[in-house]
Amino acid sequence: MQDICARRRHNKPMRGTLLFCLFALVSCQSADSLARGDRAYRQGHFHQALAAYESAGDPSPGSELAARVTQARFALLVDGARDLLHHDDPQGARRVALAALQQRPNHVGAQNLLERAVGKITQKEIELGEEFLVNEQYPQALATFQRALDWSPENDAAIDGFARAELVYSKEQKKGEAIYFEGLEQLRHEKSLQAFTTLQHATLFLGDSSRAKGQLDKLSREMGEASRNKGLVLLEQGRIGEAWLALWDAERFLPGDANTKEWLSSLEQHIAVEDLLLQAEIALRGGRPNEVRSILTEVEHKVEGAAHNETAPRVQTLNAAADAEQARIDYRLARALEMDLQLVRAQALFAKLSTEQGFHDVVVRQAAIQAVLDRAGSLYAAGSAAQNAEDFSTAKELFAEVLELVIDYKDTAERQSVCLVALLPSTICQ
Repeated sequence: MQDICARRRHNKPMRGTLLFCLFALVSCQSADSLARGDRAYRQGHFHQALAAYESAGDPSPGSELAARVTQARFALLVDGARDLLHHDDPQGARRVALAALQQRPNHVGAQNLLERAVGKITQKEIELGEEFLVNEQYPQALATFQRALDWSPENDAAIDGFARAELVYSKEQKKGEAIYFEGLEQLRHEKSLQAFTTLQHATLFLGDSSRAKGQLDKLSREMGEASRNKGLVLLEQGRIGEAWLALWDAERFLPGDANTKEWLSSLEQHIAVEDLLLQAEIALRGGRPNEVRSILTEVEHKVEGAAHNETAPRVQTLNAAADAEQARIDYRLARALEMDLQLVRAQALFAKLSTEQGFHDVVVRQAAIQAVLDRAGSLYAAGSAAQNAEDFSTAKELFAEVLELVIDYKDTAERQSVCLVALLPSTICQ
């Protein structure tokens, strides 16, 4: 115990020395931070200055360090307002300048920045007001010049712009009122369509919050509902074209009505399908069955549900008519091939036809052609055997007989040419 107490008395001077060194180290670091902060502040680097001051320690109220932190923060606000003005953000610059003036109400630099920001805001409003005047948007011009005056009540350009906008706006209002009363008079004489156009014109002068706009909306609903009902009645009567025009009017008067849009879309699809069916009928009369089938395929892709059930009979009828027309074309071609002794092709076409289609001579013609084809087959087999035996003379004669019967029988013409070449004198071949 005595040894422990002795060691404590021995270490006491050392502990005091350590505390003194630690205090001296902190004091040196604080002084260095202050120096760095002062240097950055003088160079206009206020962010760096504030960071250095805040790293110098906890500023106690009323201390020199607290004063420097406050000064740096204020300088940051003033510098920020200046940057915002430079980047054409006067509204932001105004807010920051006001924040700076809350700290120092009489600061000349902050007050100057606030005035410049307000001046830029005012100038932007004046320029926008002039654009509205050029574009004949007088209510917007009047409101914009009023905002400019709210910012700068004594600005001459804002005062002049407001006066000009007010004068023109007043004239437009009077003109709009006259047109509005003209529309009311047309309504009184039940000239609804003329009144609709007149009230539209009046609304352009008086604006969307005017009585003219309210009357226009009311009339638009009435005319839209009447046109829609008329269109549905015409649709039930099967008067498609008139129904489409009536529903189109309803869509114009009631542009946002979902039911009208749906009916009009359905009717337009019906009209498109009718147009395709008409094209198919024209193609059928022109003797183009393949085109008919192509059009009818497009119809099948367009229609669905009840519309499909409605068009199905016509599609079936046109398909059957196209098949019949194709059969007539095939029959005529088969007869032409038969006369030209192209009996293989003719037989293939006759095989696609039937007596049920009205071609009563098809069976007889097929039998006659088949007899010829059988005879040609025998001659072809004999000729091929002779050719394989290198009896080219006999083979040539047999192949010639085949071609006299059928000119498109297998490869008879090619085989005959081979035989003819084989029979040529060797000197000529050389």
